[in-house]
Formats: sequence, C-alpha cells, structure tokens
Amino acid sequence: MAKFSTSADCGRPAVGPRSLKPLYFRSEKNINCITNACKRSGFKRLIKGQSFNLYWGRHLNEKALRALNPHQARSAQSQSESGA
Repeated sequence: MAKFSTSADCGRPAVGPRSLKPLYFRSEKNINCITNACKRSGFKRLIKGQSFNLYWGRHLNEKALRALNPHQARSAQSQSESGA
C-alpha cells in the first residue's frame, strides 16, 4: 500500500489548520474543568464579543436566542418555538 506524504500527493485538496476558522467558546464564569475541556477540544476562549460557537452559562433570553447565528447551536425546543 502506497503512503502519501501530503494530501497533494493523493489528489485531495489540502486542509490544514490555516484553512480552518478557529472555534470560540464563551463562559459566564471561569470554571477550570469547562475551560480546560474546551481548550483541549480545540476551542479558544472568547472574552468579549458575540462570535462564539459554544456558550456555557445561564439560559439565554428570547432576544438573545433570536440573535444567534446559524453556526451557533440552539436546542430543538427553542427551534420549534421560534418556527425555525
């Protein structure tokens, strides 16, 4: 079986860390177990802003839920209530 040193050798497009956007998490409190688990999974902590992919904290109010972007997860219950 042939071994390929790079993805270009096998005809696939190269996908590396530079071509992927970083994942961000935001938490209301600095809880070490949550912070460390997220960092080990490849997330970076977001201190300010709303461009997070993962949120750990209190339940969001209706206005905040509606303001989430498609790449930010919502539960099935909130999707059915909002008509999405």
